[in-house]
Amino acid sequence: MEGLLQDFHLTEMIQLFEMSRKTGVLKLTPIGYQPSAPENPAAPTGYIYFLDGQVVDAQLSTLRGEDALFSLFLWRAGTFQFREGERPASRTITQTNESLLMEGVRRIDEWTSILEHVPTLQIILFCPPTPPPQVQQIRLTELQWHFLQAANGRDTLATIARRCGLSGFQARIIATKLLALGLVQRRPPTEAERYFEELVLAMSKDLGELAEPLAEAIFTQAGLAPATLATFHAAPPAFTARIVPELTSAAARYIGQHRAQRLAQRLAPIAQSA
Repeated sequence: MEGLLQDFHLTEMIQLFEMSRKTGVLKLTPIGYQPSAPENPAAPTGYIYFLDGQVVDAQLSTLRGEDALFSLFLWRAGTFQFREGERPASRTITQTNESLLMEGVRRIDEWTSILEHVPTLQIILFCPPTPPPQVQQIRLTELQWHFLQAANGRDTLATIARRCGLSGFQARIIATKLLALGLVQRRPPTEAERYFEELVLAMSKDLGELAEPLAEAIFTQAGLAPATLATFHAAPPAFTARIVPELTSAAARYIGQHRAQRLAQRLAPIAQSA
């Protein structure tokens, strides 16, 4: 069994494999992804293992178990292939499929709201000099406290996530909460950083969580790595003239030419306003 994620969402596949009590592995791959290709380094392959129809393991890059599975729920494009009979080396997921689906759908619903507060993992957070008035009543988990201590005003959210052993989604959730509580603030972005964010947000409608790593790879290949955007007031005109066609071409490998053309129409006004 194989096909496109655009046509058959992961939630539907999990329900189908449960009804048919399938044992095997579901492989999810962005369209056109080649692990050795330097221009496309950021899109890993995901694996979800089923035993008698139940999800028992998931892998995505360095993530394992539920963290990997819930990150895969946010993929909106790519190919899938089911290999029957293949079993995982160990069981990392014990929740029922119903519970996993409920949590996965919740995260999908949260995704748009989270992007409003944390548009990319390139944002930089810092602790304000004056804490919020209600700080004495705030109770943080150990992980949230560890994250708060790492918000030094220099490192990106992606760096903090790696340091704390968090997935991108987990880091976004914690950052959103700390921002709402007033325990951290965001360093104002430069126009160049804002330009990158707007492109990622537009691409997220088609690519979900894959939008940012793809945009990061294309920006870097074009000579303007997102990590360097803080040093620019605005993206150079020569760069903005070429970036949308390159992003569109790259996205077409993931979502197909027709949808990529519609994406290009959404990206064009952003490029023109840069």
